[in-house]
Amino acid sequence: MHFLTLSSRIYKWVGIIICGTMLITPVAHADQEASDINKIVTAAVSKQKLPSKIDIFVREIAGWKVDDARRWGYGTYLCDSSTDPQHGACETSAKYSGGEAESEIVLTFTERKTKNSVNLKLIAYRQPYGRGEAARCTGGYFTHEHYAINDKFSPNCGGYLRQGSGLSVYISADQLALLPSGGIWEADLKINVMQGEPFQKAAEWRVNIQLNIDDNAAQLYFPAFHTATPRMALNLRDTGKNMAGAGHSYLDMCMYDGYGANSQSLQLTLSDGVMLPDRSSTDFTIIKQGALNTDKSQRIDFQAFVEWNGMTRQFTNQSALVIPRNDYGDYRLVMLPGINVPVACTLGRLRLSTPAFDHATKAAGQYSGTLRLEFKVETGIP
Repeated sequence: MHFLTLSSRIYKWVGIIICGTMLITPVAHADQEASDINKIVTAAVSKQKLPSKIDIFVREIAGWKVDDARRWGYGTYLCDSSTDPQHGACETSAKYSGGEAESEIVLTFTERKTKNSVNLKLIAYRQPYGRGEAARCTGGYFTHEHYAINDKFSPNCGGYLRQGSGLSVYISADQLALLPSGGIWEADLKINVMQGEPFQKAAEWRVNIQLNIDDNAAQLYFPAFHTATPRMALNLRDTGKNMAGAGHSYLDMCMYDGYGANSQSLQLTLSDGVMLPDRSSTDFTIIKQGALNTDKSQRIDFQAFVEWNGMTRQFTNQSALVIPRNDYGDYRLVMLPGINVPVACTLGRLRLSTPAFDHATKAAGQYSGTLRLEFKVETGIP
């Protein structure tokens, strides 16, 4: 038999100084009442370079009322449930404490294709907000202190109660690291905006969070083998015509891009490490073991193809073959080393085809060779 050993490997800042002067005059600020929010927060993240945090809200103000500070100065932010993380689990009732603190919102993230789910803990806090005399103590609109999002406490400034508060919510790097695989991880966060006095729900803030995660674990997976170096036979057969030999062999593979089969493109490069001037650029070669030369009597040339989604492309030796995202087609859920959840792999098949040749033109013996299949992806994530 003629074996083919196949190996796989994964793979200015310009400053502008602007000078000038500006005359600042007092501005009268109108009252603000809370309103519903529906927004989308999207972030592209490489697990090799996690950001320090991803902001969901940054000092988002529900409302304020200058002549009725208790209305929004005692405002809070609550969840529908303290135990169900589907839309966020946190405190469901307000309190009056006054101690500096931050809250946790447990939220379920689900990967779009695999439906894998994981609960992450978002950090949330409330900062009292004031204008006019109520802002003089801090030199700005917001207090420096952070309070739990369900804490009605609002420190006064020289006897003036702050008229509102701002909500901040973010996902920390430690929590991002808990996402078990690449892909598009989605969550739907819901926050109930509660008025202070009278205590009642005033608005609903909804955020669709989409985290595009590259886990930097791109690899080829061969379902029929447990190693990255499968062995293939060319499956040469007599055709019955002048003792000619020809054959086809196949190798199923899954191409995991580290991004849940969402990358912009996949790239395959096949090479055999043999330099022969008298063969086509689309030929690959196995050579008779112990041969002293590589003339045609001592070698068998063949071609290689990749098949996927009903399409076929022929390899050129040492040249990259690119599969664009729109052509990915079917995917399979597989378990891969180092990843503890199933991941989406793009299905493909490697085909090796040997044209018919006359046995009499080849020296008797065992022929072998090694192919190197290099896999790269372009995720579009920095």
